[in-house]
Amino acid sequence: MKIYYIKDDLHELGAISYINNFGNQIKIYNLERTICDILRSRNRMDIEMINKTMKKYVRKKEANFKLLYDYSKKLNIEGVIRKYMELLI
Repeated sequence: MKIYYIKDDLHELGAISYINNFGNQIKIYNLERTICDILRSRNRMDIEMINKTMKKYVRKKEANFKLLYDYSKKLNIEGVIRKYMELLI
């Protein structure tokens, strides 16, 4: 397990409530925030896994590209997101 730190004002960005298998309500990040977090850590991850993840995201009906772009601007990775979107769309 690795711990990463983020600014307090970005901590709640994309946070949603989710009921787990045991009936407990927990907070998780939505799909768009998770994609941004993956791309923020891209230098520490396998490039093939990142590519597969991005391809799956682009094909999802519920993918929200505007929200993804908004998050990427706040997390300072909009150039990275733009490059991936240009290649995949």
